[in-house]
Amino acid sequence: MVNFIKTVVLIGTVVIFISFVLALCIRKNKNIPGYLRNFYLYPFIELLLSFLTVALILDLHKFQHGYANGIEKIFSVIDFLFWAYFFLELFRNSTFKKTVKIILVVFIFFIIPVVLVFSLHSLNYDIVGYTNIGKCILCIVYFFSLFTGLPNVNLKKDPTFWILSGVLFNTTISTPIFLSIGYFRSNNIFYMNNMLAIGNISIIIMHLLFIKGYLCIIQQRRAL
Repeated sequence: MVNFIKTVVLIGTVVIFISFVLALCIRKNKNIPGYLRNFYLYPFIELLLSFLTVALILDLHKFQHGYANGIEKIFSVIDFLFWAYFFLELFRNSTFKKTVKIILVVFIFFIIPVVLVFSLHSLNYDIVGYTNIGKCILCIVYFFSLFTGLPNVNLKKDPTFWILSGVLFNTTISTPIFLSIGYFRSNNIFYMNNMLAIGNISIIIMHLLFIKGYLCIIQQRRAL
């Protein structure tokens, strides 16, 4: 099982790297909104976390798990702040802008600080689980606005649709996993490893959907 987890993490690192490179490729496209031009920052954060995970799993240089846990918590907060920027820009001219702001205020000023203060010695999975709830809710707001507004767009070619489909898929799968990891860590390490593998697979699928979104942008540019 340990070898399977290592394989999943290594494959995930490769997929995230490809995601990062393609995100850089679309950066210079001035025909897309800023939240997509700056999207390379997210796979970059994910890539750093993936390298950290590889170092922990392979025990490179006897990396200290305590320090890694703290680093992961910082990156988790940065991760959520990135998505805060993403959704604020996405809904800048939308009637749902106020709803998005309320959701962000709740998670930034209440949930994240509480988790940081009371989980200093706990696993990073708790923070990931809570921030994922916020991202999941924001994705639901996006899809609600999308389908209630009946936009005249081809969703198959809409990069934002594919990107947020990936985020919604990942958060839906991984949130219950991350919030229950602490219990399984204490009671059944085998199930914990299985759940972590599933969580990492959901991250891979998320970045594959990101790649689909990038390709939509690249194809649109070539069609001009």
